[in-house]
Amino acid sequence: RVRGEPERAIELLNSSLERQEDYIHAILELTAAYLDVANLEEAEKTLDRAVAMAPNYSITQFYAAFILAEKGNLQEAHETLLRTGDLLGAYPAATRLYGLVSFRAGKYSIA
Repeated sequence: RVRGEPERAIELLNSSLERQEDYIHAILELTAAYLDVANLEEAEKTLDRAVAMAPNYSITQFYAAFILAEKGNLQEAHETLLRTGDLLGAYPAATRLYGLVSFRAGKYSIA
């Protein structure tokens, strides 16, 4: 993504996908860019494309959990994050989201 310019990233990624519509990495980056601008509807649409192409990618589960958490579906987000496997330990953003969702869902106290 274009650092600090998510709208520009969306424009460039959409342009790229016009030329190669099945480029999974561009689709995933577009999902992230839509999340950066809090456009959950477009993020979900784009994520659906990615899941249709690569249903077992851990990163798709992370983005799905992120969207669920943003919508307040904390239990489902928590369960979805648990399906990401090694991503939880290897991807700091997933680890951070897991901790936040777990706390908000009442899985852990601060004590």
